[in-house]
Amino acid sequence: MSKKVMNKKVLAVLLLFVAVAMFATGAEAAKQSFGPLTVDVPKDWKVAETDEQLTFTAPDNSAALTIIVGATEGASLSDIAKGIAQELKGSAPQKAEGGYAFAFKNANGINCYMSIVGDEAQGFYMGVMQAGDHPQMQGLMDSIEFNE
Repeated sequence: MSKKVMNKKVLAVLLLFVAVAMFATGAEAAKQSFGPLTVDVPKDWKVAETDEQLTFTAPDNSAALTIIVGATEGASLSDIAKGIAQELKGSAPQKAEGGYAFAFKNANGINCYMSIVGDEAQGFYMGVMQAGDHPQMQGLMDSIEFNE
């Protein structure tokens, strides 16, 4: 199995820790597949996908949801969260369900929230960052499903 496929499978498994519920966002959303994931993307939201990152941006640019995945390279989730928080000049990471979470402001002064979860035994972590606020954001996050 290629590293890209394995990364996407690990990303999908880790998303199960992050998704609180599996609700659709309503009639204004379209199911889209991204590797092993299916997401109800709200109408007019922009999507950008690379090997390491998936970003959803609101049509008015008021909010974005970014999902990243990386190798732990032997580091603990705590150390990874601390390192990312320091790099982003964020608050001290606090233990959260399945990992760590912290807040920061991006370069545009927008309040952001990031959670870091992962599987240290498998050697992968995932970061889910929410920037800004939009009425469709929660529905977007809740709609993330793993394709079996």
